[in-house]
Amino acid sequence: MLIPALIAAVIIGCGGSGGGGAAATGLTSTTATTATTATTATTATTSTTSTTSSTSGGPGVLPKNRIVYAEQQTDGTSQVRHIGPSGETDTLALTLDANTSAYALNPVVSNQVFFAAAASAGGSYKLYRNTTPVIAGATAISPGSYSFIDGVQVSNNGDFLIFSGDIGDGSLRLYYVQLKPTLGTPTLLDMGSFFHIAGTNDKVVYSKPDGGDADIYVKPLPTGTAVKLTEDAAEDVYPQWSKDNSKIIFSSNRGASLLDLFSMNADGTSQTRLTNTADDSEFGGSFNSALDAFAYGVASNDPANSGLYRITGSTARVQLKATNGILGTYWTSTDGKLNQRFIKPLSPANARLQKLLNPGKKDPPADVKAPADKVIDPKVSDKSGDQ
Repeated sequence: MLIPALIAAVIIGCGGSGGGGAAATGLTSTTATTATTATTATTATTSTTSTTSSTSGGPGVLPKNRIVYAEQQTDGTSQVRHIGPSGETDTLALTLDANTSAYALNPVVSNQVFFAAAASAGGSYKLYRNTTPVIAGATAISPGSYSFIDGVQVSNNGDFLIFSGDIGDGSLRLYYVQLKPTLGTPTLLDMGSFFHIAGTNDKVVYSKPDGGDADIYVKPLPTGTAVKLTEDAAEDVYPQWSKDNSKIIFSSNRGASLLDLFSMNADGTSQTRLTNTADDSEFGGSFNSALDAFAYGVASNDPANSGLYRITGSTARVQLKATNGILGTYWTSTDGKLNQRFIKPLSPANARLQKLLNPGKKDPPADVKAPADKVIDPKVSDKSGDQ
């Protein structure tokens, strides 16, 4: 089965008209939010007609206690949307064109966004700053061009940003750019992608290729020594800090064919499996502020199972939205500002991960297979032991 949002594409897909930018925010849509899965106990969600709200404002623009997600559309564009924890009020925030690969707000400066875009389909990418994600009138942040830029995030204090880009050799690198007091030039941090800056602004967690797999590292900013947090023969990807920076949620295919969700302490101890499903890849996990629930995306062998999900405590997963276009999630804090981040796409260079997010008809090894609705409370951190 081919998952359109997770093939070799930018966050909003391949091709499309040139220019890089956002569609008018007058769009509205109605989404069906009630859908059951064949493998899990699912609670029906409430359905409402979505309305449109701009995300290209300034401080505090992200809504409070909402699940922000990106969803690829069949026309190659991507929508940034947010939905309530029970699936209520699925709201369109912004539509980005097919040549814009990453997007982030400055959490402390009004009307300032950073985005990566190509001027035309198939062209090279640059990182820009503007009041809206449109190349016209924008300031180029990166002096050079990249064959692909797969993520950007501004620090919580607005002092710097980090982005990941491919200079043309098929490898993604992390770059640091100082924003205050003056705009700096990109400085190489490390090889890697799938990064997330801590809310304390002093470190970044990311996934880095390590032989034939990938492990998760944390690096003090801007010039500290990177520390490896995971060590296994698996793809450990999509790390994201909890709001209090005490835990990291991530995806891994350790002991399985596809991706499951795990959590660990900030120092890498108490690595704990959160989900175990035979036919689904689970990715882009994000904790709520209370650390008693998390949201995530699913790419499944069964199209009805693909979509946006939430798990609370040790209860079965709840499908908030049925779609095969989810790119990742971010559950906002109770003030709507802390640790904000928009979702990164999947780099064309990462063929191994593309396979994991394009499930085949195969089961994980018998010794690790478990019922699809088996979940573990993220607050209980010692069930799998330190790894």
